[in-house]
Amino acid sequence: TPIKSSAASDVYKRQALRYTPAGGSISVRLENSRGKLWLAVDNDGQGFTPRELSRLWEPFYRGDPARSRDTGGAGLGLAIVRAAVRAHGGACEAENRAGGVRFWLELPALQSDG
Repeated sequence: TPIKSSAASDVYKRQALRYTPAGGSISVRLENSRGKLWLAVDNDGQGFTPRELSRLWEPFYRGDPARSRDTGGAGLGLAIVRAAVRAHGGACEAENRAGGVRFWLELPALQSDG
C-alpha cells in the first residue's frame, strides 16, 4: 500500500505548529519531479543541536524534557514517518536552515497506468 504523503505532511505540520513562535511562519512545498515526490515543511522555530538532530527520529524521543504525554504526543510521529518512508524506498530528514528548521521527505512518485 502506498504511503500517504498527507499523513507524513500532517506530522511535519504538527511539529512546525508546536515549535514555531507566535507570529512566525510555516511553509509547505510539494514537488513532483524526475520520478520523485518531494515534500518540505519549513518553520521559523528554534534550530536543533547536532545531538537533537541525530535523535529526532528515535521512538519516544522528546527534545524538550518539559514535555510529557499529557502536553502533547507520544514521541512516535517522526519515527513512524521515517519507518514508512524508508519502507517505500524514500528518505527523510530534518535540518537547520537560516532562520528556522526544515523537515523534508522524498519518495518514488507513483506512475500512472494511463
